[in-house]
Amino acid sequence: TARDITEFKQPQENLRASEQRLQDAIQTISEAYILFDKDERLVVCNDFIVECVPFINTREDCLGLTFESLLRRGVAEGAFARETFGDDPEAWIAARLARHRAPDGEEFEQKLSDGRWLRAYEKQTSDGGVVSIRADITDLKHAEHLLLDAFESAGIGIAVFDRDDRLLLRNSAYCDIWRPFAERITKGVTYAELCALAWYHDLVVGNDGVREEWIEARVAKHRSGDLTVDERLSAGRWLRVVERATESG
Repeated sequence: TARDITEFKQPQENLRASEQRLQDAIQTISEAYILFDKDERLVVCNDFIVECVPFINTREDCLGLTFESLLRRGVAEGAFARETFGDDPEAWIAARLARHRAPDGEEFEQKLSDGRWLRAYEKQTSDGGVVSIRADITDLKHAEHLLLDAFESAGIGIAVFDRDDRLLLRNSAYCDIWRPFAERITKGVTYAELCALAWYHDLVVGNDGVREEWIEARVAKHRSGDLTVDERLSAGRWLRVVERATESG
């Protein structure tokens, strides 16, 4: 007997063609593209995952693996830098799983045991999966270290903020100026948050108005990109603040 099954085969062919087009598209991305389904299994990735996950040889090696199994294998095989998880890898795995399961789209960095650095961000898909993009930023980190070394030798407090007013770099002299909250001056903190900390610790003379208004005015001056002002600190010192906008904002 014979039967025409074209109407059944065509949807399958269309699906395979769509999957191939998707794979071809993500192969053109110059970063690692990784898609996990709602059960946290890796279902799609491009070849750049090999560069970001040291313990796999081809992208086919990790298809079907869960995010947690990849994490645990990475820890077991020494893929991550020791300072990543310290003496408590289980606590780090739990925290990393929590972040993966509630992705906020914020970029974060991860150091590998071979000295390379990755920048990654994760976002949830409409069907409950998670897409992760990872890029090798080792050269950028080396450049940052060179720049920071130059800042340290300057003898004055220096800080660099991005276009969203988040801290990128600061030297130790900058932290010394704001010593009461120096431990809070970390990468990613916003300029407004630092102003709020200065207010809370009563470090700047003349901040006796309304807290929100003072912070708003100070941030507005900062965003002007061309500021030179002498500020009196509560300890009796004076601080000359010079702020200039970079070409990138």
